[in-house]
Parts: sequence; structure tokens; C-alpha cells
Amino acid sequence: MKPDEKHLAEKGFVRRSEFLWSRTPLEDLNERIAAADIFISDLDECMFPSITQADAAMDVMRQMVSDPFADPGRPALILNMAANAVVLIASKKYQEITGDIQNSRLIRLFERFINGVPLDVFRKAADPLKDTYFTGVPEAVGCFSGRGIPVGVISLGLDIIIRELLEHIRAEHGVKFDFFDCTHVHGDSRGRFSGYDPEKTYTSNEDKRKLIRARCEQYGAKRCLVVGHDRDDIKMLDEARKTGGVTVGFRPLAETYEHLDAAVFAEDWRPLASLFRNAVSRGVTA
Repeated sequence: MKPDEKHLAEKGFVRRSEFLWSRTPLEDLNERIAAADIFISDLDECMFPSITQADAAMDVMRQMVSDPFADPGRPALILNMAANAVVLIASKKYQEITGDIQNSRLIRLFERFINGVPLDVFRKAADPLKDTYFTGVPEAVGCFSGRGIPVGVISLGLDIIIRELLEHIRAEHGVKFDFFDCTHVHGDSRGRFSGYDPEKTYTSNEDKRKLIRARCEQYGAKRCLVVGHDRDDIKMLDEARKTGGVTVGFRPLAETYEHLDAAVFAEDWRPLASLFRNAVSRGVTA
């Protein structure tokens, strides 16, 4: 995502470096980042380059088709998945073409697509995605987790995938995530997907606002640092700013500019890691 320089200027942004735009001078931005007492990021197309459950769903389909008679009900299940895959793929392709890529528009399609799939198959489908996070993500998150500051993810994705991805980052880099709020899947007595957990189903922007508020209250946080990028993150970003936090966009859509304090346009998270490292090394605790 390239910066819309005209739109950024209209929203009060100034280019501070090759990758960074901000509304305020770098000194002020650094102070606010250093003062953050909780770090929260989106995941799909923010920490990871793809919509992870979409890619995982396609891998589930491949696994199911590769052994179509593994159990008596599998042929019928494959037919159901194939029918829903047509709509899912078409919707994802439309969003890619228009740039209007939002999990909130796909999450219910996933529910129909994976209905009846053994949960173990879906967990295995996360394996090819584990190392696809943007370069610099562990280092950027580690700037805060290494200082004992709570870090977490708020996403409209599925826990069965996100849990595997975050655990892999922890195992590989020692970066511990204190929480991840996302849509939880529910399994039946046979260990097959049967729908989303009614108490932990998040499919709208407003859900992200509520989750930001809840996590800040839980940890007693007053200065939340949030990283987001698209329309699904607008309410999350807005809530952080309203409560005195700081918001950073990674390759953000133009619609999010007015909700951001800073924006980074780069191939990966290395400029974000550098920004955070420089800020916290100053030791500002205002």
C-alpha cells in the first residue's frame, strides 16, 4: 500500500523519514510511544501479509480433497465446502481488486465453509502460515513485551489459527503475547467445527472498540499503543485515541488516516521496530 501523499497532507501529516509520516514532530511521537503501557495490534494483513484464515481454509480444502474417503461423511462435506468456496473465493478476489479487504465481510463465509471440518485438520492448515509474519514483527513487539508491558492482538480472525501463529512467534523468538481477542470456534462431541462460540464471536468494527476498552480496563492501561491498517480497525484506532493513546498505521488505507497519529509505509515491520526501539530507548515515562 503506497501513501496517498495528498490525503496525508490534508490530514496534517508530514513526512519525517523514508518510511514514516506523522502529525506531530518525531520528538513528541517518541515520547508518546515510550509512555505506552499496553501494545495492541491487528493481525491479518497487518502482522501477517495475508488474511490468514482464508489461506488456511484453502489448505483445509486441499487436505480434505487429498483423502476424500477418510471417513464416511467426508464426500458430502467436501461438496459443501466446494459450494461455499466459490462464494468465499469470489468475495476475497473482489476485495483484493477493490482494495476493500475486510475480515468482517468474510468471517461469516468462513463459518459456512468449514462447518463439519475436524478441528485438527484446521490446526494443521495453520502450519504453512507460521513463518509468514512480516520481518520485524517479533522485534517490534519485543520492544514492549521485553519491558513487561502487556502485548496482544485484537482480530476478527479465528482463534484456532491465531493461537498457532502467536505460539510459533513465542517459541521462535521468545516474544510472549499476553492475550489475543478473536472469534473462537466451537467443536462438537466428535471434535468437528460446529460454529462460532456465541460468547466470543467478533464480526464488526464495534467489537474491536469494546475489546480495546476491556483490555485497557483489565490491565489498568491509560496510554494504549495500537497498530492497525484498514476499515476493520477504525473503531479500534478511534477508541485508542479517545482514551489518550497513540495509533500507528502499517501500510494503512486512506480511510484510516484521520484516526492515526503516525503511518509507516514499508515492505515489512523493520521500520516499525526501529521507530519503537528508538522511542523506548529514550526511557521516557511521562
